[in-house]
Amino acid sequence: MIRLLLLTIYLFYSNYVHSRDYPEGIKCSFTEENSRNGKSNQASCSNNPDKMFSTNDRQIPSNQHCDVDSTYDMDEFRNLFVDFKKNTVSYTWHSQLSDWGKKNFIESQISKGENIKNATKKANHIAEKKLSYPIDKIFFTEQVHLFDPITDEIFLKEEDYIFSFSYNIVFDNSTLVVNKESSSSTIIKVSSGASSIVRMRFGKCRIIYE
Repeated sequence: MIRLLLLTIYLFYSNYVHSRDYPEGIKCSFTEENSRNGKSNQASCSNNPDKMFSTNDRQIPSNQHCDVDSTYDMDEFRNLFVDFKKNTVSYTWHSQLSDWGKKNFIESQISKGENIKNATKKANHIAEKKLSYPIDKIFFTEQVHLFDPITDEIFLKEEDYIFSFSYNIVFDNSTLVVNKESSSSTIIKVSSGASSIVRMRFGKCRIIYE
């Protein structure tokens, strides 16, 4: 929870540093782990989680602001590429059931009277779509690391803080945040309304230099 709070502080209170000295591009992958207890790498957060994320079968406590996606179905951004020369962000959206999701789906379909052949065909369905968006804005942010990368303990002295810079690429009402010092990256999408929702995807990126 502390790390999520730090991420929020970072997003809204970072120092913006404009720059035109860009690399050739950035390659990314936002995939999920294909197992029941694997990482979905996706989460949604809201000020009213009990209202926004609760269903008839699943109630979310009001103090649990974020809801982590299940790996039942895998919704991925594959081969994402930030092209600074063309000023575009392109990727392949890929969706399919995970292995354990397929098993549960087939069992559910058979219990409803579907034959195993048709149930298996539905379970193996894969949806893909190539997408490309113009880059609306690019800026740098300075991030303050308050935790020791070796001991994972919080720094007690300000002079021990570690600073790093991240690319922020704005496209399709989303922001791709790529840290220059590591491969970690996040796509953040904020939706406003009766209760603002922050949608996050976590992945890996590699900065490509000419």
